[in-house]
Amino acid sequence: MSAKICHITTVHYAWDTRILHRECVSLVEQGFEVHLIVAEQESFTHKGVQVHNIQSGAGNRLQRMRKTAQVAYRKAVEIDADLYHFHDPELLPIGRKLQRLGKPVIYDVHEHVPHQIRTKAYLPKILRPIIATAFEIYENRMVRKMDGVVTATDLVQERFLPKNKHTVAVNNYPRLDTLHPAAPGTVPQYDVTYVGLINEIRGIRPLLDALALPGSWKLCLVGYFQSENLEKAMRAHPGWQRVEFMGRRSREEVADILAKSRIGLVTFLPAPNHNKNQPNKLFEYMAAGLP
Repeated sequence: MSAKICHITTVHYAWDTRILHRECVSLVEQGFEVHLIVAEQESFTHKGVQVHNIQSGAGNRLQRMRKTAQVAYRKAVEIDADLYHFHDPELLPIGRKLQRLGKPVIYDVHEHVPHQIRTKAYLPKILRPIIATAFEIYENRMVRKMDGVVTATDLVQERFLPKNKHTVAVNNYPRLDTLHPAAPGTVPQYDVTYVGLINEIRGIRPLLDALALPGSWKLCLVGYFQSENLEKAMRAHPGWQRVEFMGRRSREEVADILAKSRIGLVTFLPAPNHNKNQPNKLFEYMAAGLP
């Protein structure tokens, strides 16, 4: 009987490229039974990965960190996996609870979270460095207790390796079998394309400012806004008239859109979490043959 592995996230999209496609599907291809717990979405099966949706009714970030995490924990116990692999820092406490049940647990670190906290718009600016420092102390302590740590970049791996020798980097490089350059002679349908999370720190406002300047080029915007307020503000921007907003799309649809594009955009603004980052979309655009 194959080993059962359970991935857990209460924050990320069920179709997240790193979690579902790079990690979960790859594990199925290696013969493992793989489960993925997500929150407030839907249950489905994709290429052998069994996705379990949980509903908690949590309405804000604090409720999500507490109530949703506990619902995820109960579902994880119900699945009774041989190994657990979680993707959100707010799940560190339930990672420890699963360890107390005798289960090996892996913490997957997608970002340098203390750096990320320093640019969180919803936190009062005066409190950001205090919260970032407090969380860094807490995270470093918890990482030492994990059975393993997986990071999204070599830089974050270097941060945790002295604290946990079982730390490895799984970079966000694209699977080459999912992206392809356009066939010779293809006439591009989109001038420039942006794919991914849409927020202020990733440059949506200056991008629309540029679109508002004289010219005829248009933007194909693929992804989702971090907040409804930001989406409302950007839709009222003069540059929005030259945006074709596609919303969230499947990996197959994204590959097709990139094959019909002239240029791919990575517009991250300077920030502690960006300055030495490896945007996965940069490599995906390259794999699709885009400048």
